[in-house]
Amino acid sequence: MKTNPFILLILLLLLSCKNNENKVIPENNIVTNNKEQTMSDEDFSVFIAKFITDKPFRHERITFPLRGYNSAAMNPELTDQDTLYLFDKADFDFSSEEDFQKPTNGDLLKNKTIKTDSSMIYRIYKENSGYDMRYEFKLKAHKWVLIYYFYANY
Repeated sequence: MKTNPFILLILLLLLSCKNNENKVIPENNIVTNNKEQTMSDEDFSVFIAKFITDKPFRHERITFPLRGYNSAAMNPELTDQDTLYLFDKADFDFSSEEDFQKPTNGDLLKNKTIKTDSSMIYRIYKENSGYDMRYEFKLKAHKWVLIYYFYANY
């Protein structure tokens, strides 16, 4: 059986074009299995569930010292707008472990997520009690990171 050289040439050209398909990667996109996928931001609900339960993951998403407000270490006459507290890892671990525990004394803790133009705030509080924690997160390189922590327990 004789092979037609013209058919072989066409096959070689088609195969070489197919192999070059993955060489051009559009900005902010990745190519997987010859299909383009747009990189997307991390889902906040998945992120916050892991942040609450996984201490090593929590540390990965914080740069210490962490800016914030700490009513336990500040003059109670000052508000969070008046002054800044810098949490080191030990301070933050102590407070966050308390924040994420389920209350055993029957207190009803509430939480809510507040979306702003540039961040997400996860708030844990007891109504009308002075107990209020706020975690403010921003996206950096498509991942949520903690940029500010507010702790008040008056």
